[in-house]
Amino acid sequence: MAINSRAKGIRFERALCTLLTNMLGVPVTRNWKEQTAVGGYDLEGLPRFAVEVKACKDIAVNVWWAQTLRQAESCKRIPVLFYKPMQKPWVVVFQSELLAEDVAGHLVSTTLEAFVDLVRAKKLL
Repeated sequence: MAINSRAKGIRFERALCTLLTNMLGVPVTRNWKEQTAVGGYDLEGLPRFAVEVKACKDIAVNVWWAQTLRQAESCKRIPVLFYKPMQKPWVVVFQSELLAEDVAGHLVSTTLEAFVDLVRAKKLL
């Protein structure tokens, strides 16, 4: 990964941490130790979730989702992908089981605000 790409990723991770901290009322931080050591998930502070964060010009959800799943499986957490297309709002991707256990096997794509509402409603913190 190029230095500029890595720096951009860090900026977007920090920006998302600030948004989630403000929206959820819990401290969310970059998981830099885990990322550096073993390429783990990106954010700490959401104890049930393994969060992957992408800032992108070209969208590659399938590739990113595969990475998100691997990281979540290795730590037994719920996989969640946050990505931000250029000049557009954040998009959040997760498995449909998070909505209801009987609606399994699908990916759900929603807004950051809707995801935060879901986390609050289901008391997932």
